Amino acid sequence: MDPEQILQITADAFRIPKGLLFGGRRTVYRTQVRWTAAHLLRRTGQYSYADIARVLKYRDHTSARSAVLAIRKRMRENVYLRDKIKALEVQLHLPQEEGAPHDP
Repeated sequence: MDPEQILQITADAFRIPKGLLFGGRRTVYRTQVRWTAAHLLRRTGQYSYADIARVLKYRDHTSARSAVLAIRKRMRENVYLRDKIKALEVQLHLPQEEGAPHDP
């Protein structure tokens, strides 16, 4: 799946313009949406952390990995967020994970 499609679908789901994933003020909400996009890109199985860093304009692959880990932690703590992201995974036809994610 094209990363631009994933970014657009994520931005639409959270009701922000796609361009705000890359710039502007870094609010908690925008950061969470960006982390969600990183998580979804990783879940496709097509993108390395280095690829995700390039797509989302992170400094390096460790920033992308940190984003994925951060949103997974938030998903464990926030049922609403988890349900929203799971719905996006279904919309994107990603395979459903069983139990805790094992790919850090």
